[in-house]
Amino acid sequence: MIRTVRVAVLALACCLLVSCGFDSAPADLTIAHDSEPPSLDPALMTGVGEGRIATALFEGLTSLDSKTLEVRPGVAEEWEVSPGGLEWRFTLREDARWSDGNPLTAQDFRWSWLRVLDPVTGAPYAGLLYPVHGAEAFHKGEGPRSDVAIRADDDRTLIVTLDRPIPWFGSLTAFFTLLPVPRAAVEAHGDRWTRPEHIVTNGPFHLEDWRFYREILLRRSATYRGPGPAKAERIRLLPVPDANTQLNLYATGVVDVTFSVPSSVVGRLSGRADFVSGPRLATVFVRMNVRRAPLDSVKIRRAISHAIDQPAIVRHVTRGGEEEAFSLTPPSIRPWRVEEAMPTTRAIESRPLSLLLPENPDYAALATVLANQWKERLGLEIRLDIREWKVYLASRRRGDYDLALSTWIGDYPDATTFLDCFRSGDGNNQTGWASEDYDAHLAAAASTGADRDGWLGKAETLLLREAPIAPIYHPTLRYLVSPRVKGFATNALGLVRFADLSVGEGER
Repeated sequence: MIRTVRVAVLALACCLLVSCGFDSAPADLTIAHDSEPPSLDPALMTGVGEGRIATALFEGLTSLDSKTLEVRPGVAEEWEVSPGGLEWRFTLREDARWSDGNPLTAQDFRWSWLRVLDPVTGAPYAGLLYPVHGAEAFHKGEGPRSDVAIRADDDRTLIVTLDRPIPWFGSLTAFFTLLPVPRAAVEAHGDRWTRPEHIVTNGPFHLEDWRFYREILLRRSATYRGPGPAKAERIRLLPVPDANTQLNLYATGVVDVTFSVPSSVVGRLSGRADFVSGPRLATVFVRMNVRRAPLDSVKIRRAISHAIDQPAIVRHVTRGGEEEAFSLTPPSIRPWRVEEAMPTTRAIESRPLSLLLPENPDYAALATVLANQWKERLGLEIRLDIREWKVYLASRRRGDYDLALSTWIGDYPDATTFLDCFRSGDGNNQTGWASEDYDAHLAAAASTGADRDGWLGKAETLLLREAPIAPIYHPTLRYLVSPRVKGFATNALGLVRFADLSVGEGER
């Protein structure tokens, strides 16, 4: 009943948008932007959708090219890496400013990164900073804050010392978790610092308005002087989690861009100039809550995993060029061969299990097929538990589920962006599974050179054998982009830079 009411409210809201227009400021572009963001605090974000907004409002030390993912200057105009790869020295632009006119300094970055590491913050991606000397110990309460090797020598110089070389650290400094946040606003307003009346930003856009479950309005920043200023004066973002609704809004001219396209229409849209698709560095999989019986049994978990018919799902359900997945890491970043565990598919005597998933028609179709496969092959009764995006995320974090349909999208082009999620106690693990051997394999990979891939392969083999997760497929990117939108580009990480978008001539 809750889901029915929610969908009805969403449909009514969309009808009002179409028939009545908007009562806020006009915008150059309107984008159907998936779900309502749970937070606009970069430290607390977990999804690509929120990340797109964050990188419009804030700018990191570096930025990534929307087409090539090449690391480019952001707030840092240049950086140097020591010969051993352990010290990174960033020089900030002299004209870097917050939207309130105050200078943006190296101390702002240091404070923001230490806030991410502070366990009180509860940042789910704090582990991204673990390569920094002293960071992991501080985050786990085993070392002092003063030992974290993030140093601001002066207002324009930030020096970071790593425990081991991380070639992609320049990419990480562009990621939303490591964006700077305004200390004065955070300390003055607490968890309300991201409200439009309080927020202070440093990116190409400023937050003009945020009407929950209705719209987010971004306005070109008057104080931003970075390398990529916004080309549009205003961009309106609509929280529309339903891909079919996004399609209807696009077809009726209400929105210029959609970030979702229903699987059911991909065949008809293929070949159209306004249909944009491509490979994605991501995996759709099932999380299993090992803290609950019968999922505390590795044999049961393995049976559930092996009962999934990935080829059938790709042929008959997703139908958009997806690739079946038998590992967590996508093949493009996995040089090792996955050693599959011996199949264990047998009837399971169990209570009915719930399958948690967010509101999304493609997910609902996939969940229905999974439930049927588990019923036919294992005799399992599955109840679909469909929840609004923010509630879904909170339920996963609390462990309030049996099985959970999940997608992980790579944060950077390396296998560790997937495998590190399932370290013991990692904020993105959310299965209750922990393995000292798994952690040791990842630690060995981090400390060795020539055999790094071998240790990562051992870690993934163990993950698949223990089966706290069950891979399903590697998804593709799907967008609808009006011909009047200029500057739209994307990549395997799904990054879209709003500052590059502008409006030109063109009709659908």
